Amino acid sequence: MTTTPDQQQSQTPQSAARSRMAPVSRRRVLLWSGLALSLSIHLVLALLAGLLFVTRPPAGGSRGNPDIQMAVVSDAEVSAIINTALPSEVPSLSELPDPTLPSLDALTATVPAPDFGSATVPLSELGGSGGTLGNGEGFGPAVGGGSASFFGVEARGSRFAYIVDASGSMVATRLETLKKELTTSIDRLPENAQCTIIIYNSQSRSLTNNRWLGATPKAKRQLAAAIEAIIAEGGTEPIPAFNIALGMRPRPDAIYFMTDGEFTPQVEDALLTDIDKMNNRGGRRTPIHCITFIVDSAEQIMRRVARMSGGSYTHISGGGASRGGAP
Repeated sequence: MTTTPDQQQSQTPQSAARSRMAPVSRRRVLLWSGLALSLSIHLVLALLAGLLFVTRPPAGGSRGNPDIQMAVVSDAEVSAIINTALPSEVPSLSELPDPTLPSLDALTATVPAPDFGSATVPLSELGGSGGTLGNGEGFGPAVGGGSASFFGVEARGSRFAYIVDASGSMVATRLETLKKELTTSIDRLPENAQCTIIIYNSQSRSLTNNRWLGATPKAKRQLAAAIEAIIAEGGTEPIPAFNIALGMRPRPDAIYFMTDGEFTPQVEDALLTDIDKMNNRGGRRTPIHCITFIVDSAEQIMRRVARMSGGSYTHISGGGASRGGAP
């Protein structure tokens, strides 16, 4: 069909209008499409947020407690936390401080020997209400709180050696007093202590057969019977008794050395030289607590023995005693 010019003129305005409206419609479609897409994305994000952070009430239904929140952490974040918390370098075992403790010898090497000094104690002050030399009665608790006490002289440790004079001068009431004090001292030793008793006159003899005897009730009864059987005779020669005491192993922690008389010059020289040599063996000196009983003729030599060993000197006074016992 052939179109006339008039028809062409009548169709031209309509076509032009439609041509102008086409871009506007496309813009509206794109706008609404964008809004729909944005809304969809936000809905998806809201759902994801709901899955990541879930808020639940407590099991008991109490609203006073705070809500429990759960969070998801990525592997990268976990690795970052671990790397930050751990130190970069851990010291090796060789770099740690040495836990080795100093030896006992090192600890005691700088500790000076105690100065016990000397004292004179009347026999009546050893204890009890009697305090007489006549019958040896009335000896109450020993003075002080040391591990051992003999004639009121304290000593500390767990092994004690008693070197006591049983020479001819230790007669009558002297010997009875010695027996009483020995029995009392042994009886009051703690059960974890050990002891030996060595009597000397012209010879020396150990009442425990040259070995340590534990201070058990049975051992104390046996020693009490052996002490009761001591007799006084002979001279005054203490050096062999020190050979026994300082030769025991383990060594004594303390030695009680008691005499009622005086020594010959030869014995005095031996007391200063031989005992000092014996006491220097083994690296540890044993304190010797020296006691003169009734007669103080041996005071000077006993003081020197006590001073050299780090022990003490004490004189137990009394009356009516004779000097004697020289070998």
